[in-house]
Amino acid sequence: MAVFRTVPAMALRVAAALLAACAAPPAEPDCTVGADCASGVCEAGRCRPFFAPDGGEAPDSGWTAPPDAGPSAPDAGPASDGGAPPTGCVPNHDGALQRSEFLLRAGTSAVYRVATDAEVDTDGETDAGGVRRWDLSGAMHDDHPATLAALAPAGQWWADAYPTASYAARLSQSSDLLGVFRISDDALVLLGVVSQEGGLYRTELTYDPPVRTLPFPVRAGDEWTTDSTVTGFYEGVAILAPFQDEVYESKADLRGELTTPFGPFPVLRVRTRMTRTVWTAWGPVVTDIRSHLFLAECFGTVATMTSPSGTTEDEFPVAAEVTRLAP
Repeated sequence: MAVFRTVPAMALRVAAALLAACAAPPAEPDCTVGADCASGVCEAGRCRPFFAPDGGEAPDSGWTAPPDAGPSAPDAGPASDGGAPPTGCVPNHDGALQRSEFLLRAGTSAVYRVATDAEVDTDGETDAGGVRRWDLSGAMHDDHPATLAALAPAGQWWADAYPTASYAARLSQSSDLLGVFRISDDALVLLGVVSQEGGLYRTELTYDPPVRTLPFPVRAGDEWTTDSTVTGFYEGVAILAPFQDEVYESKADLRGELTTPFGPFPVLRVRTRMTRTVWTAWGPVVTDIRSHLFLAECFGTVATMTSPSGTTEDEFPVAAEVTRLAP
């Protein structure tokens, strides 16, 4: 029996936002990927610092592609309020993320810095004023830039299998698999996981029911759970019900300020425990993975932390993978 290994925090990261917004300079150069743009956002060959909330065109603006910022850029990016928000979206810092404050569409990309096997302080520190703070701006173990792109379903080999999909995106830097997502006024959900290529050895997995990665709105204190059965094909091997079950338990548990290489943001932390049970001839095999997702109004996901497999505590000292929004 093949065991499909998901990375839930990465699924949440790419699900939540591929977005970095900045103030608007005058010129608009061509780009290929988000790394070509100072905003980190490349759409249809053009640098796009802004998104229109109705899905329309953003105002003409752009950036000259910057030099590599390196593994640490604590002074780069927005001011203490998280910088200029996307056009039409004004953060009100009320601790709730509305659908209108969560701007995302297929065809966009953004730049993150990714570290592996990195020491982290998942709980943060509380300052004298009572504000909880996390600092992920500095260099971390195995730090490197990565561009995350949201792919439109049209023309993809898997499109017919997920007719309600809004976009797909890579789940992790350690895997080429794509998460297939649907976003609506009520929620962001994970429909399935696919390989980048179809064929005999394809991966084409479906979650029943879809995994609710984020409800809208999401407020501090909110909790939600999805218990889903995984079926389909993993590297060409059939996975049939009820051989694999995954339970996602999430809570928006903390508020504070998190600093990334892009700059500081007021954030809402969402912690998730994913428990996978695989039924074998020798009995069930159970695996736990913990993750933390940091959300900023109008900017989406600005950072994530994912625990090593088998972690049983919500707070962990070393992360298997850490991502942070970068210039």
